[in-house]
Order: sequence, then C-alpha cells, then structure tokens
Amino acid sequence: MSNHSSETDIDLPLVSIGMPVYNEAEFIEKSLRSILAQDYPSLEIIISDNGSMDATAEICQRIAGEDPRVIFHRYAVNQGVNANFHYVFHKARGAFFMWASGHDLWERDVISKCVESLQANPAAVLAFATPEWIDREGNSLGVRTGWTDTRGLGVCGRFMTVLWGSMNPLLGLIRVSCMPDLERSYTRAGADLVMLLEMVLKGDFIHVPGTKWWRRDFRGNEKYAEKLKRFGGSGFKISNSVLSRLFPLFGLPFAVFGVVFKARIGILSKFAIAFMLLTALPVRYVTGKYARN
Repeated sequence: MSNHSSETDIDLPLVSIGMPVYNEAEFIEKSLRSILAQDYPSLEIIISDNGSMDATAEICQRIAGEDPRVIFHRYAVNQGVNANFHYVFHKARGAFFMWASGHDLWERDVISKCVESLQANPAAVLAFATPEWIDREGNSLGVRTGWTDTRGLGVCGRFMTVLWGSMNPLLGLIRVSCMPDLERSYTRAGADLVMLLEMVLKGDFIHVPGTKWWRRDFRGNEKYAEKLKRFGGSGFKISNSVLSRLFPLFGLPFAVFGVVFKARIGILSKFAIAFMLLTALPVRYVTGKYARN
C-alpha cells in the first residue's frame, strides 16, 4: 500500500485514529509523523488537545495545516482525561477506530495488517500489534508486555484471558460497531479493563504478528501508589466525588460484574464467570499493582 491516494483507496474502509493529548510537546511531532507514515492510505487523525500548557497545540496546528488527514481540536480548559478520550471517538467517521497516544511510535504496516486481520475475521472485535517498550530517547528497554489472542476460546476463556492480560489491546484497532457506550460507565479509573472485558464478551481479540508499536515509558518506575494518586488528581478529573478521588478503584468490581450480567451471553456463562471473579478479582488487584500495562 502507498501513502498516496489512488483510485483503489475508495475500496478501503476508513480508519479513524483518535489522539487525545495533554502537554505532549516533547514527543507529539514524532508520534504524528509515525502515524502519517502508515502504508494504509484511507485514514483520518483526530487530535484533541486538553488545554495543554506547552507547545503541543502549536505543533499539532502546524502539522494539521500540512496534511488534510489531520483534524485538530483544542479545549481551552482541561476537561479531564475521559472527556478527551471520548471526544476523539465521537468525532470519528471510520468503520475502524484506534486510540493513539502522543508519545508512542508505530511500524508503517500496523494499520494495514490490523485491518486485514479484522476483515479476515468477521467475529473479531479488535486487532493489535506486538507492544514493545522504549525509553524517553526512543531506545528499546527490552520489554515486550503481554498480548492476548482469544481465537479458539469459549466465552469464559476469552473473558478470563483478558482479565489476566495487559491493557495493551485497548490501543489496538477496534471495530466501531463493537465499541461500548462510553458515556454510560467509562468515567472511572480502571475503565480500560472494563471496556476490554465488555468487548471480549462480544467477540475475539486478535494479536497480529509481524508488526509492532513502541510504548514510551517516560515516567520511569512509577510506583502503584503514585499511579493511583495521578488517577485521582485534578488533571485526570475522573470523578467529582470525594470517594472516587480518595479510592479511584472503589467502583471497579461493581463495574466488572455489571458488564458480565448485561452481556448477551448465556445465563450459565454469566454465573460461571461471576463465580470465577469472586476469587480472581482480589488476586488480579494485587498482581496489577506490579504489572506494566
């Protein structure tokens, strides 16, 4: 595939890439250039700047002026991380959607290979490349966090595999028709896990071998307590309630059980998953403290 439009481009489904950003001036240009260099021509990039206080907006505006595929929006005041993530999805026009951070990098064929995988597997909900971690300077840290391919598993197996996996698939390519209702319950810490669990009850997650993306670790060895403090801070604005700010993960178990019992799966599967969750969730919470997602 080529980066330039051709007569065959009209046969390709549009891919929308949503990039919610905040104070990403250090990395944003490299990330945008990496997305724009994809060998899949039928794409749009929707950037939403959440009131950045650095040069993020200026960089994004300049690149949007250079390439018509880039659509730029800016909030004058920080709306919170969830509102920004929701905004870019709601503005998407494509049949497939991918969230992209303002500090990561992607191989040129990530989008094309993920699209091919989803088209070849109509029952699949999302597809994602192999994630590899890099440092602030772009050097490999030699770490590849886990990925999940659920093909061949029953609904209970799919659910538990994702429960124990990393959050990497959420930054994969998602079939828009399978996206959860973001406004309903995805406004809390742990929403990434809840979203993945809801989607995997609808269909398979596909790991696409042979291509990868680089996740940039620029916070260093952030401790679990520091992460929760960041989630509960004013910049994230996950919730206005005192309880949610003090205990960001307080409502997560209720949300997970809610996803199970609202899913369109058999009643026996619902009770089987709920029974497994009674012991799995506490263990998942403890092990999650030390996981790199």
